[in-house]
Amino acid sequence: MNNILSTSIILAMSINFQVIIAGLIFLAVGLFNFFFPKKIYRISERWKHKEKSEPSTLFIVSTKIIGAVISISGILFLMIPIIY
Repeated sequence: MNNILSTSIILAMSINFQVIIAGLIFLAVGLFNFFFPKKIYRISERWKHKEKSEPSTLFIVSTKIIGAVISISGILFLMIPIIY
């Protein structure tokens, strides 16, 4: 009985650790998207064009919105171990 209890505690701690790591990654990626949309453009889209073009306003706004959503998801992931 004691072995089962300690195994379940270790499993719960590892799941909490994984959720915290996932939350930190989501938060970092989301904040990077929100604050540096032009760098995201250079990484993901610029290679598709022969001339050095700038991102459109739509690309910048949508990247910032996606960054905010990903950041909120990361914050929620970080709150899961606290709630449960």
